[in-house]
Amino acid sequence: LGAPAVFAKFVAFAPDRHREAAALLGADELAPAVHALSTRVGVPASLTAVGYTAADVPDLVAGTLPQQRLLANSPCDVDADCLTELFHAALD
Repeated sequence: LGAPAVFAKFVAFAPDRHREAAALLGADELAPAVHALSTRVGVPASLTAVGYTAADVPDLVAGTLPQQRLLANSPCDVDADCLTELFHAALD
């Protein structure tokens, strides 16, 4: 559910990889291509669609920060502020 928001934020860190992945999906930009694919296969469109609200973001951030083995794969440092931004973007 958060992939389009993550790809939109991190494209600047690995633009070639994003272009390559988008091309494999038949698109020019990865974030909208992943969103479109998700829609086609029936993935809910946002965190809101599965019941989360902005009030849940602090708990989502707190639950995500300890997952360092996942966050370490990010092309940049991911801190609480970054996660907050990503979760808010994934609410839309």
